Amino acid sequence: PGEVTEPEVTQTGSHSLHLEWKRPLELFGCLVMYSVCWKETNKTDSACAEQKLEQYPKRTLYGLKSCTEYTVTLAALGVGRLHDNDTTLTQFTGPEPVTALKVDNVDTRSVTVSWESPSCAQQFSVCWGAWQDKGGHSCTSVTNTSYTVSGLESGNNYTIVVAALGVNEAQSDLNIVTAQLPPVSGLESGNNYTIVVAALGVNEAQSDLNIVTVQLPQ
Repeated sequence: PGEVTEPEVTQTGSHSLHLEWKRPLELFGCLVMYSVCWKETNKTDSACAEQKLEQYPKRTLYGLKSCTEYTVTLAALGVGRLHDNDTTLTQFTGPEPVTALKVDNVDTRSVTVSWESPSCAQQFSVCWGAWQDKGGHSCTSVTNTSYTVSGLESGNNYTIVVAALGVNEAQSDLNIVTAQLPPVSGLESGNNYTIVVAALGVNEAQSDLNIVTVQLPQ
């Protein structure tokens, strides 16, 4: 058979790589199966596995070292496992996951989270969404080990997902925390409110007034 086409690593983890590719464009009529081999780049020991034919061929490699570059070789095998059409690609695995992920502060419109960085992490991916959003979420990349997610809806329950990013933005396994935002109690966020307090005596005789102002966060 000819070479496999469009090979790529579509997802990385701390100890895994997920591969996808398409069948050869030439001589695919004699294609029997695929071969997937992988090794640490610049080392000689390798492992191989055979992959059955399917419409959308794919393979996830597990048990890899974190923050390590791997060389993956794909081949389309014919009858008798004959091939002369290797396709090679290289990819780093992600760092170890972040640790000690926690919620540091919650108000009606924002959540602040923090975490500890693993070795070889160059930046971090932070994604968030409300359970009510049915899968909708937003993401950003940061270099600090804390982040404040703002512009949220009061009263909602939010899921915040943090991953470490290594070489070429190879992503670690995920770490997840949830936070429940308090309701606003009928007041409008961002507005400035004046609160007046007076003491009442006999027959509700009223004292002089005492006044305080409060600015609600956006």
